[in-house]
Amino acid sequence: METLLLMKKYRKAESKNENFFVRNKKRKVDHVFGDRLHMICSGGAYLNRAWISLFERYGITILQGYGMTECAPVISTNLAWNKKAGSVGKLMPNCAAKVVEEEIWVKGSSVMQGGIT
Repeated sequence: METLLLMKKYRKAESKNENFFVRNKKRKVDHVFGDRLHMICSGGAYLNRAWISLFERYGITILQGYGMTECAPVISTNLAWNKKAGSVGKLMPNCAAKVVEEEIWVKGSSVMQGGIT
């Protein structure tokens, strides 16, 4: 995958060469997962759109979400049938959230009720 990103960055390859690399990497992914990997859920950090596009070329959908450990761990996610690039999706049904003084405040049944000190 690094090869594809470098090719895009420096624009030194023609599309036919890029397609060769995409097919080659897809074969390697299929070898490991047996053509069973169709979707990845990602969270914890922003995922560059270039990575999402790259995986989509392999036929693998990446769904972005947002969460934190104390929220067990997801508070929002995109859905396969309703995804938006650059978004972490809609809140889970059991969550409510608001921004207070540049912090995200979350409440819901999945939020930890205390802390370990």
